[in-house]
Amino acid sequence: MGTVDTLLREYAHRGEELDLAAGGRVDWADAGGWPADRQVSAATIRGLLCDAAQLDPRGVRLRGACLVGTLDLEGISTGFILVLRDCDLPGGVIARDAVATAVSLPGCRVSRPVLAKRLLASVLALPGATVVGDHPEGALDLGGARLGMLNCERATVTNRLGPAINGDSLRVERTVWLKELRATGSGMNGAVFLLGRTRPA
Repeated sequence: MGTVDTLLREYAHRGEELDLAAGGRVDWADAGGWPADRQVSAATIRGLLCDAAQLDPRGVRLRGACLVGTLDLEGISTGFILVLRDCDLPGGVIARDAVATAVSLPGCRVSRPVLAKRLLASVLALPGATVVGDHPEGALDLGGARLGMLNCERATVTNRLGPAINGDSLRVERTVWLKELRATGSGMNGAVFLLGRTRPA
């Protein structure tokens, strides 16, 4: 795993995407058994983003990886860009109180909640992603977040203990994209709870 992490650092400093699937299709049936050369420490990504000023402005870009550990972005305030495409995130995401330019997880599989209360970001994008997170505050918890744009098109979000998406006091300045969203939640607030200022597309 150390070699892959070192490679990711090199690509991030050049602003290039590290594609561990080599342009091929990602086979989720084999994701649990992906070899070591497809595994990246989530702590490495946090370390890079905490020092985002030293990275290329295009940020950290990664495809076809399995992240080891929880992706912890909590409190990072560097205005970072993070793009993970077709990645497996079995440990979920914590992004409370982070300040980002963009957090983009297209086509990712997230097996625990995305907890992003008070996230401040120009873009939060999960098109085609799958989020399965049993949490009373939401599988995708955006309570109090301030976003420029939210894209959940073609995403699948499931929560047996609360809402699929919790947008209590969420503010989205431009557009919310929810086309073909499949959301399954429980509780009095329904599957998608948006109580704030949003502009659906």
